[in-house]
Amino acid sequence: MNGLEELMKDLNVSSFEELQAYIEAPEHQDEEIVKQIKEAFKIYLEE
Repeated sequence: MNGLEELMKDLNVSSFEELQAYIEAPEHQDEEIVKQIKEAFKIYLEE
């Protein structure tokens, strides 16, 4: 889980709830990392 922890640190969030809020925030929708996270979850949830 080190990768996810590093990502959360880089995004300045400290919990999964804060990460979710970050991903859903309108001001972050154009960020490439947000687009990639959303795509990864979409693929994961399809299976």
